[in-house]
Amino acid sequence: EPVQWDFDLEVGHRIAGQVLGPDRSGVPGVRIDAISQSGTTGSRGSTVSGKDGEFLIEDLGEGIYTLRAQAEGYQTAPLQRVETDRTDVEILLAEQGGVEGRVVDAATGKPMRGFTVRIRTLHPRNVSWGGEVAKTTVRDQADGSFRLGGISEGDYVAEAFARGYASSFSAPFHVDQGIQTRDVVVRLTKGGTIHGKVLDAYTGQPVQGAIVRTNENNYVDSEIMLILNSMGSSATSKASTKTDANGEFTLSLLTPDTYQVRVEKPGYTTLILNDVSVDDGPATEVGSFSLSKGAIVTGTVLGPDDEPIAGAQVTMRSTDSGVFGSYETRTDAHGNFVLENAKAGTFSLAASRPPTPNSNPFAPVIDIQNSEIEITLADGGTYQYELRLPARADN
Repeated sequence: EPVQWDFDLEVGHRIAGQVLGPDRSGVPGVRIDAISQSGTTGSRGSTVSGKDGEFLIEDLGEGIYTLRAQAEGYQTAPLQRVETDRTDVEILLAEQGGVEGRVVDAATGKPMRGFTVRIRTLHPRNVSWGGEVAKTTVRDQADGSFRLGGISEGDYVAEAFARGYASSFSAPFHVDQGIQTRDVVVRLTKGGTIHGKVLDAYTGQPVQGAIVRTNENNYVDSEIMLILNSMGSSATSKASTKTDANGEFTLSLLTPDTYQVRVEKPGYTTLILNDVSVDDGPATEVGSFSLSKGAIVTGTVLGPDDEPIAGAQVTMRSTDSGVFGSYETRTDAHGNFVLENAKAGTFSLAASRPPTPNSNPFAPVIDIQNSEIEITLADGGTYQYELRLPARADN
């Protein structure tokens, strides 16, 4: 037998108005989103302004909304607490600023015909560079000029790149709303170089094929540093090379700054040298580095009944003041692990079981606390340890 259902459909509401530019003329092609502030189910809408800047958003649930406008070359704050059925809403756009300038060879003063330039935020308090807000690549430009728009009001610096030159920066400048900042000049230099030699600590012979690279001074391998690097917050040049048959290396086209030099080669400990100062012109000589084999740490991870735990995460972290370093591995099918080429020093060594779908999310932290031991390593030594994991409360 048929079942009858009755529904009461709510009449849709609307918000209408006009998008206006700085001169109060209508701006077409602007996307407007209406987002409910009152939690009405399904109450969200969007539209694009018409030729005179007019807009209409329909089929909204009754309530109060925030309007957000998006238009290239303009900026505007969200319009708060707009009630439905208003038809006289005005969204005022502020024109963003822009930058004009030139890129020249610092030695000759001649314009660069081809280059890439990007605008980066500047933090005046600590005089550090921030992320990129605009970028362009210029090809075959006889006067070396560039122009970038759509930049919000604030403090910036221009960074330029070109083949055969170090990354170089302009003087800091300010961009005002709706105004084109002119005469920004980037003078490209050849930068500086770092030269050195890598030797075997035991034989004194050159080490060929070691990877030598630069990092920001005092760089530490961590998630935070990876995030900062992805945001382009550093002004240092990222360069890498390999040592030759004589163990020598040269890192060229480096922006003048203070660097960390990192040397890596399979079978050796990683060597890190901070506070390497680079200037335009003569090479910075860092002398000879000696790579050592380090220590070998082996062991077994055992469970409550002395059964070996396969797939356990084993972590060894330096506890020496001012020294950063960590090593990780997993146990094999017999619960055994090996950590090679570890630096000499004091470390914490700990293990955690492999995660399971129903395990406590804090269980690895508890495992580490329960299994952690402190160890001291000497170069060339071989060490063996047992890490014991008690029964888990959630098992």
